Amino acid sequence: MIIKKIVPLLTLLLVGAGCTKKESLPENSKPETQSTVNKTNKGSENKITPGLYSLDYPSLVSNDPIKKIDLVINEIDYELDGKTFKRWVYTDKNNTPYYAGMPLILNKGQQATINVTNNTSADTNIHWHGLALPNDQDGPGLLIKKNGGTFTYNFTPDYTGTYWYHSHNRPVRDQVDNGMYGPLVILDDTDKTYTNDQLLVLDDWVVNNEEGHMQVEGDVDTVNGLTGQDIEPITVTNGDKTKLRLVQAATAKSTTLYFPEEVLITHTDGMPLEKPVYTKEITLAPGERYDVEMILSGKQDKTLEIKNDRDQGFSIPINYRYDAKQKNVPTFTKSTTTPKEIKTGDKDLTKPDIFVEMDSQMSSNGHEWTINREVFPDTESFDLKKDKPYVIRFKNNNHMSNHPMHIHGAHFKVLSEDGVPLTDAIWKDTIDVSPNGYTDILIQFDRVGEWMLHCHILDHEDGGMMTTINVA
Repeated sequence: MIIKKIVPLLTLLLVGAGCTKKESLPENSKPETQSTVNKTNKGSENKITPGLYSLDYPSLVSNDPIKKIDLVINEIDYELDGKTFKRWVYTDKNNTPYYAGMPLILNKGQQATINVTNNTSADTNIHWHGLALPNDQDGPGLLIKKNGGTFTYNFTPDYTGTYWYHSHNRPVRDQVDNGMYGPLVILDDTDKTYTNDQLLVLDDWVVNNEEGHMQVEGDVDTVNGLTGQDIEPITVTNGDKTKLRLVQAATAKSTTLYFPEEVLITHTDGMPLEKPVYTKEITLAPGERYDVEMILSGKQDKTLEIKNDRDQGFSIPINYRYDAKQKNVPTFTKSTTTPKEIKTGDKDLTKPDIFVEMDSQMSSNGHEWTINREVFPDTESFDLKKDKPYVIRFKNNNHMSNHPMHIHGAHFKVLSEDGVPLTDAIWKDTIDVSPNGYTDILIQFDRVGEWMLHCHILDHEDGGMMTTINVA
């Protein structure tokens, strides 16, 4: 049985500590697609190149109580598969063209003051995906005006993990698909134990042909904005303990990654797993993040690849180099971060308080995506109380499409999938609900405000599959 998603993987408690059955890789030829990078950008002040987002802690980490960041949204020329496009991307004050957005690196408890300047021709805003922030610092309620508009965000994260940020100005898909996103990392004390820490932002771009029937899907896959032979290799030795931070920034298409050797999944959507899981494949739906740990061994040099489930230019080279001087074998280090437990008392967790049914319909406006048979902004909103636990059931009545459902303002605990309870704790902010399936989650908001709930296939969100949770 091939299990590709982490939730059913842990639910079924497969033999071998959750290892997936080996599946042969697609017979992909050497990718011919190429992207062009201005190599002179290597060695920027943050020591991150446009193509390889290595976290160089000495240069990136600031122990100041307040970290001030200048974030500029610029239009750049972006070359992919021999064609040049105008893209809107998040850069630093020096306009360094990070093709998957400028990485933001914070410490737990460190106040972030982020000065944003919007140099594009469209109004926008920023949603800090996965972060529980004051409501007036996040997403749709704000607007950064076009042609030089500014806004300063101030927040202090009280937890750690891998997150990302992106535009949430409707139509959301247009701006995110145009490049308005970037990775965000809040460091754990144990992160410094990794000798190699890589951000890998995944996406697909429409270059030659638009794919997908109900949503826009690209025909060229990218890693940190690069494709094919231009994807930067990861170099490791037998003494390295490598962390791979996977961010799925695609607006519609899920991606299954195949690893050449077993990796250890340690985090989902920024939160540590109660029991890390060994696997050779992971499926990431739009909006999801996974942290995996990779430790390679052997007395001979070798070149490996991380591939995906289609032949669209995705191949992450891994150059393994044996170092005879390395005597210590790296081992897994447990995260010091633990999710905030939700106290439920004698609450019956098998009975949902809220039902969210996702479907689609045809109307005079064309194809629409619905929540409880309504289209945003006419969808039913939900009034919840701060600090009170609720069970939400996501039920996908659509037989063709998955729906990765994302909630702003809080992580939630996954209770069951298709009626099968989970035995281990999994915390997420985006949960992929399979066609004709349903998932129960437990959530508790500790901040008041109006929070969005929507499908993270952004055509579905823009097409109506969105509502609000009003917390008082």
